Amino acid sequence: MVNRITAPVAGGPLPPSPEAEFTAWVSAALTRRGPPTELELRVAASGFAAAAADSTYLQAKNALVQTLSYFEQGRPEMSAPLLEALKPWFRALAQTLPLADAKRELAELESGRFTVQVSLPVPASVLEEIRQVQASEAWRAFTALGGSIANREATPRRSGGSRSLVETLRLQASAPPPGLPSGAQWGAFLGRAISGGIDRRGAELLDLLVARGRYDRDLAQVVSFAGVAGGEVRANRLSAALELAQRAATGASKLNALDKSVLAELAKQKPNPTLDYVPLTSIKDGDFEAALYKYASTEMPSLRAPLLLYHPHIPTTDQLPAVVEQLDAIAEESGKCLAGFNVMTVMHQMGRTVPWLSLLEEKLGLNRENYLGVSVPYSGSEIAIDRLNLEGFRTLDDHDPRDPLLAKLEDTIGAGNPQGFDELKTAAIRRAVEEMLDKHAENGLPIMVIDDGGYVSKVVRAHFKDDESKFRFVEWTTRGVRQFETIADPAYALVSAAECQPKSYFEPPFIAKAAVEHLLVGAGTRFSSLKDLEVATIGHGSIGRAAALALAGEGAAVQVSDLDAKHRARAAEDGLAQTADVKQAVAGKKLVVAATGANSSPPPVFEASAPGTVWASLSSVDIETRDDKDPRNNGTWGTNLVRANLKAELDPTAPGGVKVELEAREILNGGYPLNLSRRVRVMPLEEEEVILLVLNEAIAQATQEKGTGKKQVAPEREDRIDRLYRQYHPEQAAYVDAFWKP
Repeated sequence: MVNRITAPVAGGPLPPSPEAEFTAWVSAALTRRGPPTELELRVAASGFAAAAADSTYLQAKNALVQTLSYFEQGRPEMSAPLLEALKPWFRALAQTLPLADAKRELAELESGRFTVQVSLPVPASVLEEIRQVQASEAWRAFTALGGSIANREATPRRSGGSRSLVETLRLQASAPPPGLPSGAQWGAFLGRAISGGIDRRGAELLDLLVARGRYDRDLAQVVSFAGVAGGEVRANRLSAALELAQRAATGASKLNALDKSVLAELAKQKPNPTLDYVPLTSIKDGDFEAALYKYASTEMPSLRAPLLLYHPHIPTTDQLPAVVEQLDAIAEESGKCLAGFNVMTVMHQMGRTVPWLSLLEEKLGLNRENYLGVSVPYSGSEIAIDRLNLEGFRTLDDHDPRDPLLAKLEDTIGAGNPQGFDELKTAAIRRAVEEMLDKHAENGLPIMVIDDGGYVSKVVRAHFKDDESKFRFVEWTTRGVRQFETIADPAYALVSAAECQPKSYFEPPFIAKAAVEHLLVGAGTRFSSLKDLEVATIGHGSIGRAAALALAGEGAAVQVSDLDAKHRARAAEDGLAQTADVKQAVAGKKLVVAATGANSSPPPVFEASAPGTVWASLSSVDIETRDDKDPRNNGTWGTNLVRANLKAELDPTAPGGVKVELEAREILNGGYPLNLSRRVRVMPLEEEEVILLVLNEAIAQATQEKGTGKKQVAPEREDRIDRLYRQYHPEQAAYVDAFWKP
């Protein structure tokens, strides 16, 4: 209730406020016994109405619950009659609410079961003590994993490497000491251990070393803190391999018969990257991969470069055959068309990025000295980023000023103080744009922005409007295109890879397959199977439709929600239930998957789902479930987010006459894209190649554009993508054809 100040009567005391009068009445009524009289109820109703005259419905409802709880404790026979006496007043007030809210509140009123918001004040000093303890624990875990900020800054990651450095390191790694594995073999072996790709024989040998105690027990203890499924096994194998490498480096006298058997087996292995895809074990796999890499780099710095150069999930250029043929054709048409540009990428920095940039350099003239990469933090692989910097493709991942591993640990246990994601991303992109403009001032070359062009174009308009004509953009996502379309009279061209037909056709089924894999892993503690699970999908565009069909293919009972009548008609053709009412769609479902590229599930929609519902997003950043009004309700990538409400219900059998329940709903991966887990390889390479094919055609077209505004990828370029992908990857193309077949 709202406190009011009543004007004093001249020469007399202040009259009591309606709130004070009603409080006094409640105190007196609690001293009496027996059922209330009609007069008593009339006085109660009029007194409550006067006291709550300035209150919102929510404030009045909270006051009602509090009042009834007093009577449940001190005079229970008063509760039900008082509620009946107050119902007419509450019905009238509820009618002033929006229709959906009024319907909900009236239903609560008639049932006598009320949901109220409860705030629990905690002294600031207590919160600060908790924060300090949590931060201390995060730092302990961080240092135990070998991640010192000083060591991190001493690596060539920030300054970048060069082609000559890489060639020297390769030569060193390829020359093995007599009777021992080469550095290349060690690097590939450690990469497999870190990323879960150890073959059966290698696993057996490492497990024997572990069984005989030749591993680092402290690492296993720290890994158990991370809660990654199978993490301790992988950590034990990695530390066993590292300790073996250390013994081998110090001389044969340190080696026993088992050590020599493992080394002999390792010396037979080829260090070539593999096309194999390692199934996901946890949505934290990428973070765990990065932590093990950091540990290995600290324990044996001499093996860091071989590990990066021969990691099995960073492909070579000849493992992208369709891209090689495509770039040869583009070079024949347009020459070294990237030689005349400064190039900036804002994208998911993964293993595939390394050979792709090398091919752009070889075929189209990309100059490493004029290149800058910016990582998207919720998807970028730390191993891939370090490899890019080692190669001389300078790549930043400084959205958060804290060390990345420390930030993840702090945010996971609530000890961090992170800024909002958009604020951090905007600041990082602004710094990168300033650097590229400085580069333009030096060499006079225009700036090509690749992948997240729509977001960067917003930053350019806001902070560098006078420099707009120096840019050209390629945009990968529909959301980015929509952002670009809000910019009036742009002074540059943007080529929309997002609306390229092969992208809309080939990519969604692959994204959906990855999403279903992540769903099964991320929600594995809730759902052992998707069969017969009640699922809602929000948005039936290309990605949403692919996800809905994939979930239905797993046996889930899927209902689609989409505001577009054409999309709903397509869902009906697909044999899926559909509705335009998103609240109706999510109500009662066990799992909700959002894929609109917009804020489809703000708090009113989110709270329409049942307690216990698991939510997941396939869109950029955390846009689907974001709460713009209260950022405390938003999550951090890599950590599941739980939003909880306290529900208070009058119950004479409960202590104090009030039953309190906690209602929780979980958002996987903090609301960030579920199919991106920050691993070196998040999809089979054969599926990833179509992404590069689309980007290459959009980039080549952007180099030739002279006008301004949005441009579509030319039909002949789309035809080439389709032809090459089907030529080199017929099995994957057949999978996509079958996926879309009615």
